[in-house]
Amino acid sequence: MAYRQTRIFAPYSSPFLDQWWAETIIGHIIKPLVTSGIHLNWFWFSRYVSPRSGDVGDCDINQIPEIYGIYPGNQNPQYSDLYRSIRFRYSVPNNFQDEFESQAMRFIEHAGCAVSDFRDYDFLGDMGGPRFIENNVSQVRKEERANLVVDYLHSISKLIVDCIEVLHTTEGFSLEKSTSMENPNGSIFESLHHLLCNMTNVPLNVLVSETAIGTYWSPPPNNCGGGDVSAVPVRY
Repeated sequence: MAYRQTRIFAPYSSPFLDQWWAETIIGHIIKPLVTSGIHLNWFWFSRYVSPRSGDVGDCDINQIPEIYGIYPGNQNPQYSDLYRSIRFRYSVPNNFQDEFESQAMRFIEHAGCAVSDFRDYDFLGDMGGPRFIENNVSQVRKEERANLVVDYLHSISKLIVDCIEVLHTTEGFSLEKSTSMENPNGSIFESLHHLLCNMTNVPLNVLVSETAIGTYWSPPPNNCGGGDVSAVPVRY
């Protein structure tokens, strides 16, 4: 099996203009790709919004046209804003890699999105790395943990693909709406999030300043003038 990845960038044009830009990438590109008949051992994806100057991971940002970071109405390419992308990782049989990536490129171009390349993915270094297991364990234990972690991410990704629905008004996609009172914000992933927290008792903190709130992954901005930041434990 080949461990591979690419990074798919969305333009600031229809149907990628609303909050569902990532789901629209999934609906137009990833969903038809992973259901195309070429068997993948696993796949998973994650979304990012980053400035061009800091967008150096898993792609060659110099190959992405600057227009992908320019909001509608701002046509001066000197002023890059935020680039929106999905990292797509997958394990594909070696003899189907070229066919799969050629098909992926066709979907990407047809959707008006962009990638810089398809490249190798350090599966074991990532999924079996220090984020998910301590370094002072055997290689066998790292491989076991890596396979368990990617099974988890693959399962979530398959569920997202299954929940993708077309938005007929914009030709984009969104996630199906939940009407259950146990999902007060209308997403089945609220219940899945609750069960994850319930099962694992994962520690969760909200970072609070006088003028902003955030998390360790998206902290309150330094320039918000909010003074000291406090970590407040929360439960889901």
